[in-house]
Amino acid sequence: MFSQVLEMICRPRALNENLCNNERSKALNSSLEKDKHQAASIEVQETKGFQEYAEAVTWIAEGKTDEAEAKLRNLWQSELIQNSGGIKSAGFSRSILKLRCAIEKNLAPFLSKKGQHSEAVSLYLNVCQHEPNDFPAWYSLGIEGWQSFNLTVAREAFIHARMLNPENISSLEHLASTFFVLGDYGNCLQILAEILKRRPSDIRCFVLKDEIFRRQPYLRTVGDHLFPSAEPTYSLEYQQKVIVPLDTIAKKFRRTCASLDLEPIAPPDPRHISTLVDLGDALLSVYEWLKEQSMVRLLHVATKVERFLKGLVRPVTWAGVWTFPLTQNVRERVHTEESEVPCLISVDNVASTELECSKSEGAGLTNANGWLDPAGIESPNSSNENTSRDASAAKRRSTRLIPGFRMDDFLVYGPVSSQKVCLRERLTALLPKVLTDAEQDEPMDVLEKINVAPLPDKAIMDAEFLNNESNVEVLRKFVSRCHSKPVILMLQDFLHLLTEVEGLRWPDRLRHVFLRCYDIWTCHVHDNIQSALDNESVGVVEMQCRIRLLAGELQRSLGILEDVCPSLLNMLNVVDKFQYKYFTFRIINLFLKCEKCTEDWKKTSLFYSRCQESLLMEAEPICLPNSGDVICLEKMQSEVRENTVKKLIHLVREMVSLGNVNSAISLLEKAVPESCNSDGRLIDCQLLLCDCYRQANNPSSCAKTLCKLLVFIAQRYQSINFKEKRTTWSTISSALSIASWLILENDSEVVELSTTFYRSMVGSLIDFIGFADEYPLYNQDIPDNCWTLPYILLYHLASRIEFLDLENVIGLPADHLVAHEHRMLTNSLGILKIAHETLGSRGLCTLQDGLLLDFFAEEILRTLRHPKFINQSLPGADECMLVAEQCFYCLYKYPTKRKRHLEEHDGKPAELTWSRGITVFEFLCPTKLPDFDEPSSSAIMSDLVVMLNRILEVVPAELKADPFLAKWNSFFDGELDSPPHLDSNDADVVIVGNIYYLIADHLMKNVQLKEAVPYYLRHLTICDRHFNGWSGLGVTSVGILDTRLFSLELNYSADDNAFVDYWSRRICVCFERALKLNAPNTIIRMEHAVAAYCLQSFFSRTVRKNPQMETCERDEKTAKRREFLNCVQRILNSVIEIGLSHLDSKDSWLVYYFLGKVGEKMKIYLGEMLLYYFKATYSLYMDGERCPSRIPYKSPMPRGVLERLEVFYRIHVCVQKCLYRGNPSNEEVMLAFCFLRGLHSSPFSMTNEVILDSKIQARETDSFVYRINDTVELFERGLLVIPTSAVEAAAALDSVALKQTVMDLCRDGFIACIQRFMYHYKAYYRLAFYYYSLAPTPDPALGVELLFGPIESPCLSFSTALFQTRKQGQLFENVWNYSIDDVIRGGSFKEHMYRTMELLVKMFESLENCTALCDLLLFLGKKPESDRAYLLEVDRLSCIAQLQAAIDRLVTRKFSESEDYYNKMCYYVTACRLYLNMAHLAEFNAALWKQRILAMFQLLTGNADTINMNNAILHLRSFVENSNPDANRPWKPFNHPLTKKRAGRPVRSVQSKKLKIPGASSSYGYRHYAERSTSTGSLISSEDTAFKREYTKGEEI
Repeated sequence: MFSQVLEMICRPRALNENLCNNERSKALNSSLEKDKHQAASIEVQETKGFQEYAEAVTWIAEGKTDEAEAKLRNLWQSELIQNSGGIKSAGFSRSILKLRCAIEKNLAPFLSKKGQHSEAVSLYLNVCQHEPNDFPAWYSLGIEGWQSFNLTVAREAFIHARMLNPENISSLEHLASTFFVLGDYGNCLQILAEILKRRPSDIRCFVLKDEIFRRQPYLRTVGDHLFPSAEPTYSLEYQQKVIVPLDTIAKKFRRTCASLDLEPIAPPDPRHISTLVDLGDALLSVYEWLKEQSMVRLLHVATKVERFLKGLVRPVTWAGVWTFPLTQNVRERVHTEESEVPCLISVDNVASTELECSKSEGAGLTNANGWLDPAGIESPNSSNENTSRDASAAKRRSTRLIPGFRMDDFLVYGPVSSQKVCLRERLTALLPKVLTDAEQDEPMDVLEKINVAPLPDKAIMDAEFLNNESNVEVLRKFVSRCHSKPVILMLQDFLHLLTEVEGLRWPDRLRHVFLRCYDIWTCHVHDNIQSALDNESVGVVEMQCRIRLLAGELQRSLGILEDVCPSLLNMLNVVDKFQYKYFTFRIINLFLKCEKCTEDWKKTSLFYSRCQESLLMEAEPICLPNSGDVICLEKMQSEVRENTVKKLIHLVREMVSLGNVNSAISLLEKAVPESCNSDGRLIDCQLLLCDCYRQANNPSSCAKTLCKLLVFIAQRYQSINFKEKRTTWSTISSALSIASWLILENDSEVVELSTTFYRSMVGSLIDFIGFADEYPLYNQDIPDNCWTLPYILLYHLASRIEFLDLENVIGLPADHLVAHEHRMLTNSLGILKIAHETLGSRGLCTLQDGLLLDFFAEEILRTLRHPKFINQSLPGADECMLVAEQCFYCLYKYPTKRKRHLEEHDGKPAELTWSRGITVFEFLCPTKLPDFDEPSSSAIMSDLVVMLNRILEVVPAELKADPFLAKWNSFFDGELDSPPHLDSNDADVVIVGNIYYLIADHLMKNVQLKEAVPYYLRHLTICDRHFNGWSGLGVTSVGILDTRLFSLELNYSADDNAFVDYWSRRICVCFERALKLNAPNTIIRMEHAVAAYCLQSFFSRTVRKNPQMETCERDEKTAKRREFLNCVQRILNSVIEIGLSHLDSKDSWLVYYFLGKVGEKMKIYLGEMLLYYFKATYSLYMDGERCPSRIPYKSPMPRGVLERLEVFYRIHVCVQKCLYRGNPSNEEVMLAFCFLRGLHSSPFSMTNEVILDSKIQARETDSFVYRINDTVELFERGLLVIPTSAVEAAAALDSVALKQTVMDLCRDGFIACIQRFMYHYKAYYRLAFYYYSLAPTPDPALGVELLFGPIESPCLSFSTALFQTRKQGQLFENVWNYSIDDVIRGGSFKEHMYRTMELLVKMFESLENCTALCDLLLFLGKKPESDRAYLLEVDRLSCIAQLQAAIDRLVTRKFSESEDYYNKMCYYVTACRLYLNMAHLAEFNAALWKQRILAMFQLLTGNADTINMNNAILHLRSFVENSNPDANRPWKPFNHPLTKKRAGRPVRSVQSKKLKIPGASSSYGYRHYAERSTSTGSLISSEDTAFKREYTKGEEI
């Protein structure tokens, strides 16, 4: 391998150039020879090196670490590896470098284990230099950097590792720790946020984040958005466990900073310094540049930390780099925002300054590498307003489109400008007048005592700004002091100079620059000021005290305090020693502000006393404009007294926890007027007092105190600054919780309160609603109950008065009867509607798990059920329903598809509970459960079904019916006397049952039958006396049974019988239970009768289609069939007894129709059957149903047309079957003759369209017609009329002739049915059966002509045969399964098709038409698609078997009877072609036909030695090729698509233009078959290649 690489790499480049002189060529050749010699020696060394490396790796795998380490060290120190960098050959150096990297990767872990971390860092650096994409190498380099204390190397290594594999959490954790130790807190926050996105529960990240925010609070304003998730809790021990090791490493890292005598350096970036902000940014930039300078070259890392420490203490000169404004004539940089912006925590502009802080801090947040840049560049904000007329007009238009705005455009509606309707005004307009009128009662006493003290901010606002002159003066001092110093000392002087101008108001940028410089400075000075006092001069200590004190005050102004108690105590000791009372005053004030210190009662009192002593000599207030504080004796006294009140509150809470509530109330009632004379303390004490009243269950006293408290909170909220408002919301939340208990839970005990209480309470609640609506940080500071409870309480107070007014009047007020757009039933409901709209626009409407909307829905329901609003047609009822639907859409996302009137509020969906589910059910579900027989439109919608299923998931376990489902099988099997029942005293169990029923009804009416059954069973477990439940389950079971009976896979097997038995028991039990509950219901009786008739048909066919069935089983099926027949007869007779008036008039004919059919099955007297059918056709006639002369097949077909045709057909079938199946008497035959003759000439005949002129006169005869019990009475009453001559002529005939005459009448009836409806397949079958076996002279050819066509016989008065319009491969192309839903039963159509196929087989065989039999076999041979199946699969297979048997008998007999060789060959060809076309089908008996063909071939050739299929097919082929193509061939039987699929090209027909056969016809002539033997098919010609494929197929078979 190396020689090949050598030859490839060392190929000279000069060979590709055109050299013209010989010297250059010789020099090139000599150089090539030298390189080849050198490369050959290197190749040997490289091969040896690879072998030794492989041996070392093997030792590592075997655990021989010492030998492996020694081998790797020798390799590393070898000449090849050490000198490989000097070789210029790219191919060899690349190979050697790979070996070198591999050695370094394996050697570095050994060095690390021995503590040689610096050497390991060097090795990993080499690997990273040559393989920059090796993540493990960078990661290991970072680990070794920590081990060797090279934190800068570790930082860069982990940064590269993060770039290569951002998903690796370990590298991110190490990088975050590295940033934390180096003090790069901004980038550390970014990494912590990235870790928390992947592991939200990483407590260590939260500890580091909280520690960073504690040390540098100003970073919270720019980094708090990185951590949106909730913070977990952790112990102090865990915090110390995380922070202390990192701080120890950081201190050790800083302690190595030693002062060195080095040459001064100049920073690389020139700056034009004109303000103190510019100077601070420049110093920060220099510091960062010095930190990064040591990372320029990564290869020399041994002294990297030393370089970094030297760089920080190296003097920095600004001469020629930084330009300072030392004169007044320099060009000034105007910062108007710096000279005009108010104090950082100004009362009026706190929000704006905080926003400005975030903008200014975020301006330089990231640099080009994506990391936080500590030296941000301030960019002034600029606003581009478009004041054009078009923009103003668009703004006006958009304002008018916003809900809640008045349409007051000064250009359109006059001089009033567009303004938003105040939320307070909208709510006030909906309140009763008694709550909005001016107060007449005397004001409360406490309100007179409330005096809001003004805040001491005037001195702050009067402080002077840090102007340009002050900037220049400080800069001059800095230039004179810091010409060439280390950057740390420059930062110290800069901070000291700023403390000298702390009495001036600084711009916000300067405050943040001060804090950033202070954070860096504190990393390099002594942490303990006491130690500085021992080691430094007094001036240095004073300077440090000034800097630390100002930094603490600025940090406190941001609202986040560090634990500065130890530092403050040390500073206090120092300044007391030197009698710095000014500092003492400020330190004590800052100490009192510290939250952790104020909890210590003794320390607070001690410092207060010391502060009083300090103020004896100096009583002037001290103004601190940059921290927003004014220090004075009165304010300190107030703070101390506030701590006293906190102590009191703490004492009261302890008393309450011990159960001494009354003592706590007495103490507070005495202490509040005396001790609490400021706003904050009054709120705390009164709130605690109200809570004590609540615990003591004293609502009256609580109401009075709470009323005063809410008013006071509202007044105080309007007078405090934004920062204090943020903390006030927790107080408001607690007060609202007490108000909720008072108003919602103890309303009955507060009835006697005065109107003043209600007015005051309503006013305070509206104030709180307005405060929340106007609050900018609504999604951060406001508790959830502050959004929802004010609206709920306000509604409760308003609705109470509103309903009291409604009860005092008769009827409804006039304003409630006037329709207004979007008007609710009551004004108080409008309050909740406004609440939903207001909170929904902010995505807050589902706060507190949907408390507001759930309450809203319940109140709407309660209002709709109020006696005054029980009428749903009142104005506002529809609006209430729409608003309720909006509530449910926000709460539960119902409906799933948003409608037009629904708005998307983007709130979090609430959890659905059982109590809430009841409200949803009562709202959305119909008041009346739909009946089982109602149309599908009466069922509930699918969205509501999904919602009801969600409700069922939260139903309590004791109300669920699922455990009872297993018992229903025992009940239906007869093992239980009564159905399973759920006994529960809970009234809501009925709701659960109704939910089950509604879901079951929906599934049943949407034909999801099997899914509906379990819900019906659950419903009946709860409501076992529900008629519609039993009826619906019965109808559903009938549908499931029909699905199986109408299936193509029905084969009457044991599985089918078991399925039918299972569901038949359920059908009978359900219908019987339903009739016990509602006996007169004729619909259920008819459903039961039809189902029972379908079941008897199934058992009848089971017996008929299974002749091999055992006798006992046959008797059992016959008994079941007889049982169901009796059931049908019993039910229908009961319907007649109840009265047909209970039945639909258009369904009354069914009763008599089915009685007639049952009579046929039970073989009753013919006269009774005819009488039943007459009453059926009479009923249809009386309903006005007509039957036109031609019935088109269209959908929907007029009702009654096919019904009349069916009854007419059924009469003739009944007579025909009675005559040829039974042995009727002459009397019955004569009766049949008279009935048919009278029917054909009566108005009820299908051959006559006469209808009575007056239906009213016709219906008067109903009473006696339906009571006729004898067929003779029909003639006596003139309903059927027959000429006497016809009767006499019939009487003169003998029995045979009379019977034939009746048969002919039946034939005429069948012809009439076909004439009127050409798709009447049953009439075709009966007529063909007549010509085949019942005619005086049976004529099978006429029957075949009737079914197959074409119709040529003059005795048939129609032109279309049943299967005449068939296509190739599809016999049933134009056969229509017309259905009469009332009488159709499973398998009826397919059963008639099977009977027709059987009849065709018999007729073709009797005609000895082998051609037609083969054709029919090919039609049925291929299994059809499911939508084109007209036969059951078991029947299709049976027909194929019958056809094969018939063809076999016919071909075998004809072949043996033929004496002519040519005729024998014709049948031989027929057998072969049938075999070739059908052998691939599983249903075809290929073995039988193969045996037949071989037997024929042996008889034809007489040679038994050559008998095989190949010779047989060759013999067939030679005969076909040598035959006369113009001869009439009886072997031309069929032309099937299978033949075409095998052919390479379409088969040519003998009827083509090139080849004509005289006398050939395209139709089947079935009369005189010997003379008319031509066929539509064609034989395979000698020119066709299809026969070769058949021959090949025959060989394979």
